Amino acid sequence: MGETGDEAEAPAGLGERVERARLGEGGGAVGDPDFVPAGILEISEVEHYASALLTYQICHVPGLMQTEETARAIFREVYPPLRPLNVEARVGNRMRRAELLTRLEYEAIVHEAALRMEFGGREVAREQLKRLLALSEAPNVTLRVLEFTAGGFKGAGQAVLYARGPVPRLDTVQLDSVGSPAFLTEMNQLENYRNIIGMMRDRSLDPSASRDAISSIMNSL
Repeated sequence: MGETGDEAEAPAGLGERVERARLGEGGGAVGDPDFVPAGILEISEVEHYASALLTYQICHVPGLMQTEETARAIFREVYPPLRPLNVEARVGNRMRRAELLTRLEYEAIVHEAALRMEFGGREVAREQLKRLLALSEAPNVTLRVLEFTAGGFKGAGQAVLYARGPVPRLDTVQLDSVGSPAFLTEMNQLENYRNIIGMMRDRSLDPSASRDAISSIMNSL
């Protein structure tokens, strides 16, 4: 049975909506919790008002440092599966947030496990590592690698974003969790995570050695 006019136009219509969602167009799709969860929008808000950002990641490359294809591959692994509109809206949100890397002081501690994950396949992984190397050359970006040989360490079970405010009492810690992110603002909590980040920094490679480690992993792909 042949396609009707409506059926013939439906795929193109969906494709157009997906592209508009990726670009943040079309009735504020990226800002609509039906497309991007409120928790992601809260993270966007925290990042926007921060004076500096510190993060450590165990299984994923930091979101702001991800390529579009890496982000897309990660969001396609969300369960329950996301609709194409939701995937592209989240990718678009993440790519726009990455613009913060052009103006903010940003420090990332990335575990070797995250560097060896092949979300999207080997070529996507290779391009992701190439992007990390490029970003690590920026004067406002510090990237450190925590190698497998560093052994166990405090904070190993969490992915953490530490957003510095104008003064320490206005800092915020964001923890990834199933369902929605958690935000911590109590002074003792902030102090704990500053200490954890400091200990992880001490056990990580320095920026130059980190670039060498990333290059080595990239060349092995």
